[in-house]
Amino acid sequence: MNLQIDFMHAEKEISCNPEAMKNSNLWSLTITDAALALDAGTVTSRHLTEAVLERIASLDPALHAYTLLTPDLALADADRADADRNEGRLTGPLQGIPIAVKDAIDDPDAPATFGNPALHSAHSGGSSTVMTRLCAAGAVRLGKLTLSEGVWVEHHASVPPPQNPYGPDHWTGTSSSGSGVALAAGLTFGSIGTDTGGSIRLPSGCCGVTGLKPTWGRISTFGVHPLSPAFDTVGPMARTARDVALLMDAVAGHDPRDPTSLSAPITPCRVGGPQDLHGLRLGLPAREIAISDLAVQDAVAEAVQVFRRLGAQIVEISLPDPEPVIGAWSVISSAEAAALHRDSYLAHADIYGKALTDLILRGQGRSSAQIADAKVQVRRHREQMAAAFSGVDAALLPALPVGGPSNAFMGSFASDEASTQVIGRYTVPFSTSGFPTLTVPCGRSSAGIPIGLQICGVPMSEALLCRIGAAFQDVTLWHGVADI
Repeated sequence: MNLQIDFMHAEKEISCNPEAMKNSNLWSLTITDAALALDAGTVTSRHLTEAVLERIASLDPALHAYTLLTPDLALADADRADADRNEGRLTGPLQGIPIAVKDAIDDPDAPATFGNPALHSAHSGGSSTVMTRLCAAGAVRLGKLTLSEGVWVEHHASVPPPQNPYGPDHWTGTSSSGSGVALAAGLTFGSIGTDTGGSIRLPSGCCGVTGLKPTWGRISTFGVHPLSPAFDTVGPMARTARDVALLMDAVAGHDPRDPTSLSAPITPCRVGGPQDLHGLRLGLPAREIAISDLAVQDAVAEAVQVFRRLGAQIVEISLPDPEPVIGAWSVISSAEAAALHRDSYLAHADIYGKALTDLILRGQGRSSAQIADAKVQVRRHREQMAAAFSGVDAALLPALPVGGPSNAFMGSFASDEASTQVIGRYTVPFSTSGFPTLTVPCGRSSAGIPIGLQICGVPMSEALLCRIGAAFQDVTLWHGVADI
């Protein structure tokens, strides 16, 4: 594996690329650079929006990232953003930036389908809090991105599954698959996904983009289709940590309409120029990482060397055994999913796909004693995680133990507890603990498929995680748009 790293540019200032402004590749800009270009008057929101819409028209018929494209709405939003800017009205940090969201998020102008025809009627007709906040920040709405059925693990038979831009025979992750594909292919500048056990982190890792699963409760889930409210988390996805930070600042905060919403003040995540990691202690759970395949181990080892050169101190730590809490997560999430789908499944069982049906049936069979025991295990695990992080500022862990898995390899796994123990080994424990993690690309498999690294922190540490991720990306070249 060749280490893609550029320490020559570690001290560069973040600024817009003039050459990118002069050609048709506006869709390749980061949110940060696009916002700078808009502020400088180098481009307009309509320019950005038309460029990405043309890119979508060219590539998405093969990639299937979008379930619903709203070009008229997008151009109207863009023209409004340009008019406001021309008249001196600055609406927010995303003013004029084209954004697409996962098709689990309600918007009255772009109804969500939740990846299952039987669930279309669940659309509330109103707007989710996260969509309202995106609009308030000035975002341009491109449409809805494909997700797996009911935000679980497989796409419904009526939904063409998204294709990985780095290799169509390789997994895109689940369930924010469309978000990962759209970002990797330059079909949106940013996205909002959801994550119950890994659904932001797995697509980010497999598609080579950056995704933040925030602390549980930091972004409202009101108006977002649930899977398991005990663990459901909404989070930003983009191509860089700086972009993720901008999205996080736009949508995070307490929401009285969401009973799971935390009221603690939010530390702004926005990241400025070059970041100094000297003095930071980054934990490395070597025994856990050793379970991964060699491609993943090599990628993480090279990332560790980058962090050392950036000044961070690497400290070996031990994480609690993930298997008991993954079992507990399976019990609670399936029971909650069964309850949430009870009426719909009774009326439309024939429309449901096999994976979601299996989840519901497993959940229906959970006893009250099993659920109570699982909740005890989750509480115990949170205490163990807090102890493991007590001596470090953050920790490093792969997003997935397999580097760039193929669709055939993933098809060999059943969507049950046994497969979750393998695929969710590095993600589920951070869902049950509620700890935040930022996933950044850190390497490639032998087939050229991205490998993701989680930068994991304690609750409310999103700003620090974005700083660490930005420092890593300032000197590495793993992030960006796929060459397609």
